[in-house]
Amino acid sequence: VADGLNAEGQIEGATKLLDGFKLIEDLQVRHPETYEFFASNPLKWHCIEDGVFVKSWAPVIQFEPGTTVLRQFRYNNYDLAPIDYLDADQIQPYYRHTKVLNDMLRSDEYISYVRLNVGEMVVIDNHRVCHGRTAFTGYRNMVGCYIGRDDWRSRLR
Repeated sequence: VADGLNAEGQIEGATKLLDGFKLIEDLQVRHPETYEFFASNPLKWHCIEDGVFVKSWAPVIQFEPGTTVLRQFRYNNYDLAPIDYLDADQIQPYYRHTKVLNDMLRSDEYISYVRLNVGEMVVIDNHRVCHGRTAFTGYRNMVGCYIGRDDWRSRLR
């Protein structure tokens, strides 16, 4: 691997950021059926690790109550629960729409790469921004800090 690039040609160990609200706006225009599917069909989510078992049930695209104002883009492929709760006629559309969404999520059209140096940090709205990192070799020390959305929004007032 040359010049700090990983095997995929990406900056090694870079933070990947994606504006989920921008993706949703484009999804609504380019793929309205997929937009509608993910806005109107709640999916089951779960995360099991180190003695924690979190479960939730929510659509991928969520709005402020009684409006069309985006509130949250919820998507983490690793936290999707088995889809055994969907009706048989929803299975094929689920996979078709999931492919459309995953293709957009992986498109460089939406991803920004940021190389953080020691001592630098990034603050992310977890209800809007998808985040990850590119592959790397070596050691990584990451510290996470989470603030409840209601607490954060109340400070803005």
